[in-house]
Amino acid sequence: MYLNANTRISGDISRSVCAFFRVSNLNVDNIIVDIGSAKSSGVGGCNRHFALGIANATHINLFGMCSMFDNVLIFVGPDTLYDGAFHQICITYNSTNRKLCAYRDYQQPTCITRNNMSYNTALGNVRIGWWPDGNHQFVASGDGLIRSVSLFDSEISQDCVIQEFNRALAMNTTTNITVCWLRECVPCSLYCQNNGTCANSTCICQHGFTDQMCDKCQENRFGSLCLPYPIIQSIDPPSINDIGGTNLTLYGLNFNSSEYIGLRSYESSGLLNITRAVASLQNYTFTLLVSNSLAATNVTLIIEVPPSYTATVSWKKSHQYLSAGTSQILEYSGNSTMPYVPILIWIENTTSIQLNSDSQGHFSGFYLLSSRSFGGQLHIAASHPATTSPPASQDIIFIVYLRLSLSQWIYRFYAGYSTNLTDFATIRNVGDFDMNNLTINLIHNTPCIQEYSTWPSSISVLPAFSTTTVSLSILLNCSLTYEYMSFSINESRSSSLTSSGFIITSQWSCRARNGCNSHGSCVDNETCSCTNSYSGDSCQQCASNRFAYPTCITCPVCVRGQAICNNSHAFCDCIDNTRIYGSLCQYCQEGYYGDNCTKISIILSLSPTSGLELENETRVTLYGDNFQNVSSFCLITDQNGTTSIPATFISSTQMVCTFPSHPAELVQVQLRLNNFIVSEMTTLFYQYLLSCPLTGCNHGYCVLGTCRCQYPYFGVNCSLLPIPPILTTIPDVTLIEMSSFSLNLSKYLTQGDAPLD
Repeated sequence: MYLNANTRISGDISRSVCAFFRVSNLNVDNIIVDIGSAKSSGVGGCNRHFALGIANATHINLFGMCSMFDNVLIFVGPDTLYDGAFHQICITYNSTNRKLCAYRDYQQPTCITRNNMSYNTALGNVRIGWWPDGNHQFVASGDGLIRSVSLFDSEISQDCVIQEFNRALAMNTTTNITVCWLRECVPCSLYCQNNGTCANSTCICQHGFTDQMCDKCQENRFGSLCLPYPIIQSIDPPSINDIGGTNLTLYGLNFNSSEYIGLRSYESSGLLNITRAVASLQNYTFTLLVSNSLAATNVTLIIEVPPSYTATVSWKKSHQYLSAGTSQILEYSGNSTMPYVPILIWIENTTSIQLNSDSQGHFSGFYLLSSRSFGGQLHIAASHPATTSPPASQDIIFIVYLRLSLSQWIYRFYAGYSTNLTDFATIRNVGDFDMNNLTINLIHNTPCIQEYSTWPSSISVLPAFSTTTVSLSILLNCSLTYEYMSFSINESRSSSLTSSGFIITSQWSCRARNGCNSHGSCVDNETCSCTNSYSGDSCQQCASNRFAYPTCITCPVCVRGQAICNNSHAFCDCIDNTRIYGSLCQYCQEGYYGDNCTKISIILSLSPTSGLELENETRVTLYGDNFQNVSSFCLITDQNGTTSIPATFISSTQMVCTFPSHPAELVQVQLRLNNFIVSEMTTLFYQYLLSCPLTGCNHGYCVLGTCRCQYPYFGVNCSLLPIPPILTTIPDVTLIEMSSFSLNLSKYLTQGDAPLD
């Protein structure tokens, strides 16, 4: 709603309104535009409105908001308003003579003289698509749309109505609604953009201009002055040879002409020469800049290049049947009417490859036929490379896809009796061509099949998209256990077109074989029910856990292997003869041990082999072979017993233990894996070395864990001094010249440490 928009339309004055809209049968009794004040009561708005609405396809309504002031069913036909096009309805009202006219588009108006009171519209609002009480709202579905509304504070003429219509037609119909408040008519001469003259409210355009307002150029003209474009009229020749060397001439108008406003000069022909066009495999496309003294234009020109040669091609396996289920390489060859030219090969109506003919015009190639799940005709053709649509087929191969299904997967028979299987197989031709001379085969490697036959034995014609069934009759002369066979469909000129495998089993019936050999009973006179020790169609062999028919002794129980039993003997097949032996696989070979006869582990050495007695967490590595990642411990044995230390698996040749502190002593080291002591090449020892006291060496130095004392100190920590010696009287000694003499002073020591020698 536009509030207080009709500022100059009030009281009983002349007025006009023009609306440009599109309606359908969904807009019956809908309001287009309403001018006036709000309706405050049932009659409070009477005669204070000037409203336009749709009555039907050829009539409109004019409302004063009360029936006594309404003028309904004003004719605006005869053509329907529901044609999907935009139309203009203008309503003019003269307050002096009460003449009210309705104009539709360019038509003459329909006028009436109002019998009721003059309009007395109070200042108020403009409502587009509804009126004050909210009823009769305009429906925007079904292509309903209001494009433009114009208000006038006077009775406008038909010239002004035509101007409004031309203005509305020139609008962009994708923009929002346009509302023009209190418009005034523009002189027709201005409306024609000064490019024409006004006559009967219609623009008569000058030469070169066109459209309702003379604001567009005629065909082949351009610019603000609508000057003529250069025009190409003809080409000679209209087509050229694809080998090249052709001269082209273009003829046209305005190539060298000029034109002036008012006086016009004659437009002369022009020539454009293209000499010796080069060879092409496709049509020529030129973009030409053609100009004259006033204008220039780009012209796109396409010149046809008809092929100058042809080619034909054929399959090496022409008209043969090939299976769709097999990938294979198909060869083809052909000839062109000219040598050394490019050839386009079409396969299955699609371009496949481009190749060149030789000096004799011959060419050849191959096509990879992939495995597919459908059948059909494989066409091939050769053409000039300029060909853009598939040419007619020149040769064909039949790609066969037969769907073969059997009634079941496993068949069970009684030996010695002929069995008939009705509808044993179903064959469906999925291809779009008939199959001829098909043969049916049963492929097998068993001597138990005495004879078999199929019906039909061959198929002379299997029409396209048809289905047929095949029955099988078979006679077996021995028992079988899950024997694989293949049912095959063939064609004389190709290998198997399709096949399907199945399994057969057979057994002798009680009627045919010795009454179960006295080792069972006959069930329903067909099947033997054997005792626990026997098996087979006629209980002619031992059960799977027994051997030595007919006594059928129980098979041995193997400790580390599998019992192999047959009718004559039994033995244990050990799971690994390099580790296990014995008639029941009960022993481990030398170098292996345990329930699984695991290879014996061995320790070869350790490093380091010594450490200080007070040092904690010494990492010792044990080297050997066949170590396992199982529960492991290092065992340290000293004079007081054996200590277990957790061992860490590094690899099959290394284990690591962390030794704790220990008094200086030589200890034995062993390795235990899963409660088994690992063998050793030699007994391994680890030496705990003495270490210096925690209090240090008082008068000395700690060297490799031992105190080295300074003279004359001695002791574990170099804290002791020697006691001065006291000697008794040493008697006199007489020496003989040149003789040796020795005196032991310790004999004369009464206290203190012995003196130095």
